[in-house]
Amino acid sequence: MENEGGEQMKVGLYVCRVREEWKMMLSLDVRVDVAWWLEGGSGQRALRWLLLGRELPLSQASWMVENFEMERGMDQWGEEHWQAYMQRKLEKYERASGDLEARGEIAGKARIGAERGAEVGRMPEPYPAGEWAQLERGAALLAERLRGRQLLAAEAEALLADTSPQLASGWRAAAQLAHLRGRLSITAALEGPATQRQRLAWLGRARSAPRCRRCGSFAGQRVPCAACGLAACAYCEACLALGRSRACALLLRSAAPGGVPRDASQRGTAVAPTEGGLARWGLSPAQSAAAAAALAFLAQPSAGDGPGRFLLWAVTGAGKTEMIFPLLQYILERGGRALVATPRRDVVLELAPRLAKAFPDISLATLYGGSTERWKDAQLTLATTHQLMRFYQAFDLVIIDELDAFPYDINSK
Repeated sequence: MENEGGEQMKVGLYVCRVREEWKMMLSLDVRVDVAWWLEGGSGQRALRWLLLGRELPLSQASWMVENFEMERGMDQWGEEHWQAYMQRKLEKYERASGDLEARGEIAGKARIGAERGAEVGRMPEPYPAGEWAQLERGAALLAERLRGRQLLAAEAEALLADTSPQLASGWRAAAQLAHLRGRLSITAALEGPATQRQRLAWLGRARSAPRCRRCGSFAGQRVPCAACGLAACAYCEACLALGRSRACALLLRSAAPGGVPRDASQRGTAVAPTEGGLARWGLSPAQSAAAAAALAFLAQPSAGDGPGRFLLWAVTGAGKTEMIFPLLQYILERGGRALVATPRRDVVLELAPRLAKAFPDISLATLYGGSTERWKDAQLTLATTHQLMRFYQAFDLVIIDELDAFPYDINSK
């Protein structure tokens, strides 16, 4: 893979037997995984561990991990069986990718096969034991810096350069350990091609273009890529302004943080709008009724199938902005994180001083193209729509202004 600075980076791929299960995993630094599974870093030792490749294209390795299935007799497999398995999977990946993308993959098959043959079963050195404690601290710091975010590798490097320069040179090892600890996911920025079984399961409704994991759009554009060597590497046009999300680009995604703590006795009950609650904001009777209904919605427990949604619909000038203040207060007072998103930069700049005045004791981050606060970690975030693509399950309350305006309208179909 190649980042914005032009540096090449591939990923490792290995399988391991843990208790009753075989796992296939990719790695940004295989030494970390050796120390984790074979030197006691995880607290449980892998029964078997086999390196399949040290430097494989991320798009392939990520697809193989996602489509890995245990097969009969794997416990008795030797190196030749695993080489044959990799060959079958590579051919299946090429078929699923389609003719255009497969031509680029086939061109590199001989090289990849040679690497695989030389490395299967070859044990790399583990991460130095004397540096493990420092790596643990780095992994914890990196996970905290990336909390609630999803970033391409170049963006992660920019964040660390601004906030934690001590991690700049060793962030890949730290990211791998955070991944093993379940605090980060590491994957390709675009989903891999669908297999024939998946297409049948979807009853033919699968799109041929891969989906972008960052923005959710289908990525139909393909160009020759110097980073991975493909003749036709897919990339997403929809979020191109935030950096090129490619099939071979690394996406780091934070594990979802915990939600707002709530008293179990209050679950499913409405919030009583007290004198100091709604009255503080000087709302009219109609505005107070709407805000009270929204507060009652917030007090309900989240449904098991995902976060709930509430629509506040009123004509221009009805005071919708004022009606969201009690909702923000409810979340912020309980230690939660809130977001207000609007399509236009000028609205962000107009709202920023109003929110700062309404919540003077709360940290506020204002995000738009060219903002100097893009890495600020705040309890309340005000942002243009596109900036939200750098976040992942970061907020307990998301308020979207002008839902029917660009760019929501064209992306909701």
